[in-house]
Amino acid sequence: MKKYLAITEKRDQAKNLASAINLKQGRDCYTGKFRDGTITVVWASGHLLRLQVPDEIIPNLKWGDSPSKYIPIPRDYSNIVNDDGSGRVKGMLSTIRSYINQTDCLIISTDSDREGEAIGRKIVEHFNYRGEVKRAWLAAGLDKKSLQDAYNNLRGPYETIGMFRASEARDRTDRLFTFLTRAYTYYAQYGKFGSYLSQGRGSAGVMSVGRLQSVIVGMIVERDEEIKNFVAKDHYTLRADFDFKGASIDANYSPLVTQALIDSNPAGITWEPQKAQGDNIPLDKPLFTDKAAVKDFTNRLNSVKDQASISKSENKTEKENPPNTFELADAQAALSKGLGIDSGLAQTILEDLYEQGWTSYARTSKSELPVNLYAASERNSMFDAIIQLPSLNREAQLAKDIHNGQNKDYQPFMPKVFSKKDMEHYGISPTSQVMTPSNFAALKPRKADKGKVRHTPDQMRGAYEIICKQFICAMLPPATYTSQTIKISVPAQDMVGNPTSSFNAKAKKLVDAGWKSAFANKTGTDSIFPDLEKEDKGLLLSVKTKKQRTSPPKRYTKSQLPKVLSNVGKDVRDPELRKILRDAEGVGRPATRKSAIEKVIERNYVTLKGEVLHSSERGQELIKYIPKWLKSPETSARMEDYMNKISSSKDDNTAIEMRDMFENMQTEKVEKLIQYMIDKFDSNLGERVKAAPKEVSAKMKKFIKTIAQQKGLEIPRGTLSNPVAATAFINEHYEKRPEGQSYPPSDKQIALAKRIVSSLPDGFEVDEAIYQDSKKMSAFIDKNKKNIPPSEAQLKLVRSLKAKLEANALVPEGIETSASAASAFIDEQMSKNKTKKTKKS
Repeated sequence: MKKYLAITEKRDQAKNLASAINLKQGRDCYTGKFRDGTITVVWASGHLLRLQVPDEIIPNLKWGDSPSKYIPIPRDYSNIVNDDGSGRVKGMLSTIRSYINQTDCLIISTDSDREGEAIGRKIVEHFNYRGEVKRAWLAAGLDKKSLQDAYNNLRGPYETIGMFRASEARDRTDRLFTFLTRAYTYYAQYGKFGSYLSQGRGSAGVMSVGRLQSVIVGMIVERDEEIKNFVAKDHYTLRADFDFKGASIDANYSPLVTQALIDSNPAGITWEPQKAQGDNIPLDKPLFTDKAAVKDFTNRLNSVKDQASISKSENKTEKENPPNTFELADAQAALSKGLGIDSGLAQTILEDLYEQGWTSYARTSKSELPVNLYAASERNSMFDAIIQLPSLNREAQLAKDIHNGQNKDYQPFMPKVFSKKDMEHYGISPTSQVMTPSNFAALKPRKADKGKVRHTPDQMRGAYEIICKQFICAMLPPATYTSQTIKISVPAQDMVGNPTSSFNAKAKKLVDAGWKSAFANKTGTDSIFPDLEKEDKGLLLSVKTKKQRTSPPKRYTKSQLPKVLSNVGKDVRDPELRKILRDAEGVGRPATRKSAIEKVIERNYVTLKGEVLHSSERGQELIKYIPKWLKSPETSARMEDYMNKISSSKDDNTAIEMRDMFENMQTEKVEKLIQYMIDKFDSNLGERVKAAPKEVSAKMKKFIKTIAQQKGLEIPRGTLSNPVAATAFINEHYEKRPEGQSYPPSDKQIALAKRIVSSLPDGFEVDEAIYQDSKKMSAFIDKNKKNIPPSEAQLKLVRSLKAKLEANALVPEGIETSASAASAFIDEQMSKNKTKKTKKS
């Protein structure tokens, strides 16, 4: 009898698999019959094996050691046991060893991604297993039917081997960056990269760089710079009302713009660059900034208002397809909006639904579904899984009936969401595991995030409904509209110099709501034009101008950023770079974007205010000092694109060759950068910067305020409360003066001295040098502070307190001429009043 061994990524997967193929629980395993023999199912717990870290490769290496100790960077890529000291991992490996030595066929049954592939393949290599290897691809879900389908259609030993080699390439690059991080941190602690990067404790004190996190920080810093440097432009928009055949038509002014016209730079127009639209780069948009020119244009139009005519009229039927099922970034955005949570928690919920068998693989970058899922048995099982929920029943039944040919209004059709292209993963959709109302009510979170379950049953239920509604809509017919687009011409010179002015208008009427009839989707408002043909005459009723101001770009939010990262190339104007970013599906992978965003917040490169991401001074310094290739989305995308190519290889020798080539290129680049730092800094290293104190003292606060006042600086938010920011501010802006030289006096000192001078007797001579030297000014103030007159506020309070004194009370002298006497009197009286109130109570 043939002996099979299946290795899952975690215990819950093993339990689901055992239930799906009828296995019994044994000691640290599940066992039973399978195909022509028996099967044993064991589990890992994530990565049981890992690469060695720098300290383990290089004897006696410590944080804080000079980078010269690890150049050239070691090429040791052997894996070791990922033991946390508890013995748990060693115990799992021992269990696997006891079965793998007598196994005829090993079935890797880990998650269907690079990480899952690596978890299984590392175990195969660790035990030097030479038997038959199969791969169970679990992308469809962990429900009973999906698991049975996966085990009925096991993949061959090399179909997914490329994903393992791509994971190795990524792991080696990530470890490579730990050497670079050590080098940056070492020199940062000597103040070579500014004041903020030299400070910090624990993880916040590490000048961490990475192929994704540096890009994220760079994008946020760049956006903050755009907002800071943005100059709003006042301009005017123009619309017009026309009468054609008794109907009022609102039309938008749409001048013909050519590149030659833009190059001629006509007066009164500012040209605004437009975002790329796929492969189409639109011409710049004119902003009409000259009020007088707009008024002249309006007058020209009104002078020929009875000469308006239709220059183009087009009628057609339009179809609006439903959106596809969700890919991860879109699902995160939908859950963030619908449930009021951040993108990180949204991803955790989606992964929890997958691991409990309710939805397909969550960490997908695809929104399409494979065409085989349109088979009646497949689609009906998904409809039947969700049709019992009252919130989904009507629409799910409608979609099911349409595709089964049981609806009188619609014929069966192939929805746009289905694709024939080869996909490792597909859009997030419900599995065949039936969600009854009682199951729905009992739905509970299981997946922990940073050691704690942070989501609620209501959020799980809400997320499941959002996923199912998107799936149902994707299966419904498109919405159908009839539309009429018209172009109106007026024989008057327009704003850009064309002899005729053009206005565009469009009417649109819903004929069949299709998918928009589901779940109260908005269908829009119908508009209807009369039957209009070319050359029809009309009347210009009015020209409407509106003054507007351009707005700065918006800051990124934590919930929005994963989608921005996946679509980072869509607005790029360079066609080659845009293609690179598109082919790589943005920067980072769906599975890694969440942790990278959390990491840059943890490192204090970015601050989170509500949901909005702001760059910190620390993040700004990072982007200032690292090279362009480290922070460029293009670099990250090229790396990801190359790893995608490794992933797609089904020949292991080719995949290994590509992996090694990739690793060598990255290592040479990083070694070159570290050597550059050694050559630049080691000959003049200087003293190590003192670590920031644990709190900002009153003396530090006073010193910071003095520096800011003397230099006319605005104190950044948090500087007076954050010791790292406070220390960095002082290090950056305080300059020690040569012996015997002091700062000029502050504005506050000068104002105080002038008050003293005004109170001095006529003829009193004041040394003008005090206005140039803060020390002399301080000595002058100390000597004459008894002559400082009270402020208006002090005088008012003194007189109010005097009026409340008893008739025979002793009043000190000078309280209305001396600020110090006034202050002493006020303090005494306020203290007495407070004592009286305390006794009464």
